[in-house]
Amino acid sequence: MIEELGINIKTDPPKLNNIKKAVWIKTYKNPQYMGNISTVCETVGINRTTYYDWLEADEGFRQLAMEAKMEMCDTAEETLYARGLEKDTTALIYWLKNRHPDFNENERKFNQQTNIQFIVTRGEPNETG
Repeated sequence: MIEELGINIKTDPPKLNNIKKAVWIKTYKNPQYMGNISTVCETVGINRTTYYDWLEADEGFRQLAMEAKMEMCDTAEETLYARGLEKDTTALIYWLKNRHPDFNENERKFNQQTNIQFIVTRGEPNETG
């Protein structure tokens, strides 16, 4: 994990912050913590401000944190999809509202506005052709 942060432990002895960053990423990925930043920070022994300072100052840490978050999102999406296949109505509704344009209210509003703008801009066809 330390190597993922770009630290070569043979040439650069790990600093306490780098060890904590590696532990933070590992803890964040643990399903027990469900991606809860406050709980992970408390477990690792840092405050949230330190975490956000790390995100801002350390590109390697920021990248690993984003990858960990995306892994959790992928797992959640797979779980949601599997529940939908099992005919879980709530999962199906959620999936469709967030993934299918016909069921997404914001997408419908956008399409309606676009159609209205098209008619107003182009004009209604007149009866004489």
